[in-house]
Amino acid sequence: MNYKKVLDRRTFLKGVGGTIIGLPLLDEMRVKSVYAAAPDSPNRAFNIFFGLGYQRNSQKEGFVAPNGWMSPLEPLMVHEKKLAFLRGVNQIRANGTSNAHYDGSSGAFTGTGMKNFNTTGGISIDEALRRHSHPNGMPAGMIQTLQAGTWWRRSDSTTRYIHSRKPDGSIVNRPFETPRSLFNHVFGGQLPSDNVDPATAREIALKKSVLDSVVDQYQHFQSDAGGLGGASRAKIADHLDHVRALELQVASIQSFSSCPIPQEPGNSVNPKGDPKNGDGTKLTNDGDGIDITLERLSGEFRAIADIYALAVACDRARFGSLLFQSGGERIRLKGEYSYGNTRHSFDDRRIRGKGGSLGCSHEYWHGYQDGGKNEQCRAHQHLMFREISYFLGLLDNIVDENDGTVLDNSMTTISTESADGRHKTADFELNGVFHAVTGCGGRIKTGNGDFIDVNDHASNIYNTMLRSFGASGGNLVGDGKGNLSSIRA
Repeated sequence: MNYKKVLDRRTFLKGVGGTIIGLPLLDEMRVKSVYAAAPDSPNRAFNIFFGLGYQRNSQKEGFVAPNGWMSPLEPLMVHEKKLAFLRGVNQIRANGTSNAHYDGSSGAFTGTGMKNFNTTGGISIDEALRRHSHPNGMPAGMIQTLQAGTWWRRSDSTTRYIHSRKPDGSIVNRPFETPRSLFNHVFGGQLPSDNVDPATAREIALKKSVLDSVVDQYQHFQSDAGGLGGASRAKIADHLDHVRALELQVASIQSFSSCPIPQEPGNSVNPKGDPKNGDGTKLTNDGDGIDITLERLSGEFRAIADIYALAVACDRARFGSLLFQSGGERIRLKGEYSYGNTRHSFDDRRIRGKGGSLGCSHEYWHGYQDGGKNEQCRAHQHLMFREISYFLGLLDNIVDENDGTVLDNSMTTISTESADGRHKTADFELNGVFHAVTGCGGRIKTGNGDFIDVNDHASNIYNTMLRSFGASGGNLVGDGKGNLSSIRA
């Protein structure tokens, strides 16, 4: 099997108004021979965060809960051969003056505590690998760091929901929390803002597409002058059909409107202060939570996941973070849930018998019982892992330069804020924070769903992964230590 490289991997269709449509990996973008070693895949790193935590006692159960109870990890079983599940990950270095909603969220992917409302103690692992891999910046046409996800609770600290950080702990850029805003950012689209109702937005999208201004370039690649084989022409056609279908789908989604990121509050680490919007006005207090249906929650996240994965597939993005609910998230969920034989009816407001913050799923973590069924808490965690598994599946469907998948080759890390959300001591909350990591292109051990008891600081684990890619010095996190043989392949 031999391919003649006639296209650069980062070939984009560009149009007016900032339109930029990346192409999928085509045979003509690589040189391959049965006599040569497979080419290296590009370095990639993605941080996946879910809010509220996964208790260390539940982690001890692995994939099989006792007494026929629901096992939250069930959805990740489909990826068990491609993940390393780590127990005993210690985030004590992130301990500050608050609780895991802040400290644990800050430590996720940095291993460091918060300096103030907006700032962690240092760089995140995705940004560290990006700087190691591209010290002069990302190539033209690529997004530096892509952050997105479903998050609503942002009334005080950005450490709750922003998990890509510069060396000084400040945010790399603003995350996108709605499908329309993310689609427009990735493709240079002109979908209406989120305050336009779905019916009107869809009518606008039916009349005008992000693809309109790249038709001539598409026709070139479909002609003999484009130098592509039939398989690649068909692949491009399918790819653009997918972009168009996603554009129409996203236009039909009504999202919650965005809130501003809190203004830099100075050097205080006390989260009980009075952070403000960028214009100096007080932030809206969203601590009482929101009512949301399962259909809307899952549908909006999956649309975001689809766009994000497509950005990866066409090499627009290689680094960043994806969020499913912020640290300390407060929602009141309602809807019928199913996964295989697992069934559950979400109705937080009715089950809690309260409105406001006390009616939110957040309270199930506070009321967790050792050795108990914890049905509602388990169900919410099962949902979180189901949605994360959906995104992992998308990455596993993207074929990479070395014929592995992006999931195989990337440094994708899944984590959360707390090892137990009952707010006792720092050691109680931050010792044993759930982590799962991909194999990093064969650099890190993965297996058959067995947990590795690392019993070490998160920053040491993060640096072990970064060192496996050759990172050193300023491109490590925390104190720069860590090279654990227990997780190296």
